[in-house]
Amino acid sequence: MRPETLSVHIGNESDPTTGAMAPPIHLATTFLHGPGGERIAGYEYQREGNPTNDRLRETLAALEGGEDAITFASGMAAISTLLECLPNGARLLIPDDCYTGLRMFCAEYLPERSIEAVIVDMSDLDAVRIACNLHTALVWIETPSNPKMKVCDIAALVEIAHAAGALAVVDNTFATPLLQRPLALGADIVMHSTASISAATATSSAARWCTRNAATFRQVAHRLLHHQRHSCAVQRLADPARLPLAGARMAMHSANARAVADFLASRPEIEPSELPRPRLAPEP
Repeated sequence: MRPETLSVHIGNESDPTTGAMAPPIHLATTFLHGPGGERIAGYEYQREGNPTNDRLRETLAALEGGEDAITFASGMAAISTLLECLPNGARLLIPDDCYTGLRMFCAEYLPERSIEAVIVDMSDLDAVRIACNLHTALVWIETPSNPKMKVCDIAALVEIAHAAGALAVVDNTFATPLLQRPLALGADIVMHSTASISAATATSSAARWCTRNAATFRQVAHRLLHHQRHSCAVQRLADPARLPLAGARMAMHSANARAVADFLASRPEIEPSELPRPRLAPEP
């Protein structure tokens, strides 16, 4: 099933109570408890989960081809929550070109916990192999990168990370799951911000983590969810119906990029790049 079809159908089932074709947005802050504090319908507080975000999680996990997804208040909330779950004294690799928020967080906050962030050119696989030793807990992959749009080989970097026993995490914000699916290339965790996937700027504060399989989800999700709930880095209530708009936006991005690439390829002043083409995941 193509991503455009998934975004329309997954998580957008009709409301079983009213029969409404568009699922309602649930605004409740608290939910009904039983006499022993049990959750009558599976929910307790909005910050711990609600039906609207559950639909959104289901949709994003399906688009990424993952086991499950966790939604956050912002891209930085997703990034910081994951990094704060690393143990004191951990070591991670980050790209030489990456999102400014990630770079600043690694430089200013992680040293307080003796966490070392090693900067590596992710397009240089030999450099990554040298830097990725058995003390490395996590390899952060961002492709295309922000702001220089550097591209690296996700599958090759995943192999290097796993050989060292590290998790491979991919920031998929620029490409989105409509153009690139890191989980299909072996990545353990993928994130993206809806600033890119949604055509509605009102949803730009949302971000998600998706995991490749159930084992990975069990490994990291408990810590992520626990930290998220107590730091209140939860996503505001979002409308899953906005997600189908992503297809039109990304199609236009791709068409514009193709027009620029075709023009440059036709110019004798431009030499073809000698860099190897990265491996891409097959379409779902």
